[in-house]
Amino acid sequence: MLSCERLRPKTLGEIRGQPRACRFLERIVTNLVPPCHVLFYGPSGTGKTSTAFAFCRDYFETAHLQPFVLFIKASDDRGIGEIRGRIATFVALPAPKQKPKVIVLDEVEGMTDAALFALRNVMEENNNTMFFLLCNDTRMLPTPIRSRCVAFFFAPLDDDAMLSVVAEFCTTHALQLSSKSVSVLLSHCRGDLRVLTGLLEHTFAMFRASRLYATPDEWLLAAIRPIPPELVSTLFSRLVRAGDDAQQQQQQRQTDDDDDGGSIAGGIVRCAWDVIDTILDRVYDPSVFLERLFEEAWKRDGGSGGSSSNSPAGHGVETRNAIVVETAEYWNRVCTAMLQARQAMRRGCDASLQLYRVLYVIFGSF
Repeated sequence: MLSCERLRPKTLGEIRGQPRACRFLERIVTNLVPPCHVLFYGPSGTGKTSTAFAFCRDYFETAHLQPFVLFIKASDDRGIGEIRGRIATFVALPAPKQKPKVIVLDEVEGMTDAALFALRNVMEENNNTMFFLLCNDTRMLPTPIRSRCVAFFFAPLDDDAMLSVVAEFCTTHALQLSSKSVSVLLSHCRGDLRVLTGLLEHTFAMFRASRLYATPDEWLLAAIRPIPPELVSTLFSRLVRAGDDAQQQQQQRQTDDDDDGGSIAGGIVRCAWDVIDTILDRVYDPSVFLERLFEEAWKRDGGSGGSSSNSPAGHGVETRNAIVVETAEYWNRVCTAMLQARQAMRRGCDASLQLYRVLYVIFGSF
């Protein structure tokens, strides 16, 4: 068994960093609160699936959950046939131990509209089954389903919770990591416990199997390949300059009454692909680059929505309100593009196209 699976919490008392959800579920276990449908949403690696299964073990008082729990990764089995088949069959079975059965639907936002509508009907018509709906983004779920659940946001784990996992792993495996390496590890993982345990497992396995690097610290840094902040800043500046040059050329062409938009756009498109090639050729993590790029964009933009002229100061009330709305819409588009790109890359989609997609949104139409 992988160490990351051995580190997975088995009971609600072992869950890290999600006290509100755990307190509520413990009240269901002790019959202080009647069973109900629950919605967990938040980034990957924050404990949504682990918390659902920890509750099941505590609730049914056994580690053998097969008769009581049905787990479905809804993004894989996403059609209406799954609802009418496995779920409807499981719901029709008699409830064991005089307690509601449990269905855990992971990545439920990946289900089709027809499947979500059928799921809503099943949730309404049955009181002998408790649903755990797990997703990254609730905006993809219809309101009637969200309103039938008690919702909990699973935030990325704080450094204290992550450090406790690192300390437990290092103690169990007699692994010694420097404080600098641990700091880089926490910065890279950003509260994602799944990434953290995977990197620790990789570091331990490679250090034990090979002597290519002399210390676990070297193996860990080789696995992480942290992106230097100065590289992100340099690449961002190149894109900004390319965009400014394209804008100036566009204005010049309009002045000269020469409409050759293709050659103007070509410069920033080539720059965008050069940036993407730089990241992928150096084998940096595309998802981490997206996060660093977002931070750089926010830092430089100052929240003005992609344009320094979009500062509300110095304008009338109506203009300020319009600027605030425009700014909010801009950053909403950027965040949505980043989320969709990361989800697509997790499904195996081409990383270069997903990076281009986000650059397109941040810097405007190429």
